[in-house]
Amino acid sequence: MCRIRYPAICTLCLIAVSMLLPCLAHAGSSPAQSPPDEAHRQAADVLLQQIWPGGPGHPEYPKIDTVVKGYNQSDVATQNAIAWLCVTYMKDQSREVPDRWPCCYVIGRSGYEQGVPDLIDVLRYDEVEAMRAVAAEALGEMYQSTGNATIRDALLQAAQTDSSKRVRAAIARHLSQGAVAPVVPVAPVVPVAPVPNPPDEAHRKAADALLQQIWSAAPGKPKFEAIDAVVRVYKESDAATRHAIVWLCLTYMKDKSCGVLDRWPCIYVIGRSGHMDGVPDIIDVLRYDEVEAMRSVAAEALGGMYKDTASTVIHDALVQAARTDTSKRVRDTIAKYLGKDMPAPNPGSPS
Repeated sequence: MCRIRYPAICTLCLIAVSMLLPCLAHAGSSPAQSPPDEAHRQAADVLLQQIWPGGPGHPEYPKIDTVVKGYNQSDVATQNAIAWLCVTYMKDQSREVPDRWPCCYVIGRSGYEQGVPDLIDVLRYDEVEAMRAVAAEALGEMYQSTGNATIRDALLQAAQTDSSKRVRAAIARHLSQGAVAPVVPVAPVVPVAPVPNPPDEAHRKAADALLQQIWSAAPGKPKFEAIDAVVRVYKESDAATRHAIVWLCLTYMKDKSCGVLDRWPCIYVIGRSGHMDGVPDIIDVLRYDEVEAMRSVAAEALGGMYKDTASTVIHDALVQAARTDTSKRVRDTIAKYLGKDMPAPNPGSPS
């Protein structure tokens, strides 16, 4: 840089830098370091909220591209606000995973290169497997579009060090064949102490192959079509196969060593299959699971079952959860099904 002993050169440098500042501000500013003004922040937040209209547990994947389109059509200040919010939400580990992972895709598909280091941080250091897998997917898409060597090196490093097959599979989809040994995504590992009354091995393997399609999509992609496909097969199957499907779903749903994105689809399979024997287990999730997204999905599944059956057991469980759960999202989900029976919150009441 300029030194004081060269005043003439310094003056020229300052003039040149002042002329370049607008370009540099656009090209090199980091949204995490340059928070937007309140008006642009609110506008960006309204745009981003399109991703989560259904509440926790099921962000709408196509709306990600709607947000990206809005980003590309916006002015620089709005783009900065969108990128800043996405980086902020993505790295905020107090938020639920379904609130965080869509932001990885928005950053990547917007072509926001300043967000690459933040995505790499998620890929390297996030404790949640689903977050690392989505970061790998977003970075992989950016690498295929740009050929960015920094992204390639980060993906190769993660492929060598990450113990998750899902993360490695996401990386393998985007790097050239041979750079990473391809790994097929797999369903969660059944825990050592599963749900009582396990099925025989043949039916268990058949049920696991069926459920596999729920987890074989790209990380973070909604799985509702696959869930409904499993439900259709369940309804058309014999009793032994139905038992195996439900047993596996209950096992995965209860296994807190599995990621949230592995667990919540199982709640919907049980609920949409109309398996009333699974109601007490879903009620346990609604009452006791520490993850807000899991409780909200349990409320949604129970609400659907209550709508179909008018079960007093489900009704009472929803009413009790509406009184005691401190989460606005859980309460909003329950309110859709209780209507006029929705009680006032009373968090101090016994569960």
